[in-house]
Amino acid sequence: MYADGVRKLRQREYDNADLYSDTETAQAEQKERLGQNFIESFDAAAKKRHANSSQSIITNWQRTLDFLKQFTGEILLFFKIDNRLAEEFKTFLLSAPCGGNRTGTISRNTAATYFSIFKAGLKQAFIDGYLTIDLSAKIKGIQEQENSSRSEK
Repeated sequence: MYADGVRKLRQREYDNADLYSDTETAQAEQKERLGQNFIESFDAAAKKRHANSSQSIITNWQRTLDFLKQFTGEILLFFKIDNRLAEEFKTFLLSAPCGGNRTGTISRNTAATYFSIFKAGLKQAFIDGYLTIDLSAKIKGIQEQENSSRSEK
């Protein structure tokens, strides 16, 4: 009876290994990806996507990365990214300081640009399989303000 019980147990283990090995492997790989650093991924995506872009686009991605580091530090693991973090980053950008020798905060339209770039980074992370949910589609962007010269036309 003991030997038969062991045989049944081993048979079940063998059967489950065949049935679930691909799923379990995929889950293990996803868990590993969720433990990666979004900051590094964002930086790599920026360099890859915009290697031949204009300097202003490259600068905007770099400034977004700088603000992201100010907000989270050098490490932001993918599993910590959710709607709440994105909303908090949006709030942070709306009161973020100007760079260089300027005082005050960045404009609403600049914050909107940086947040759009952040969302593009999230979208790329979803495409690359780091995130299982497309957070960029769920997060509302920052509404830009119309310039007074545009509204007069």
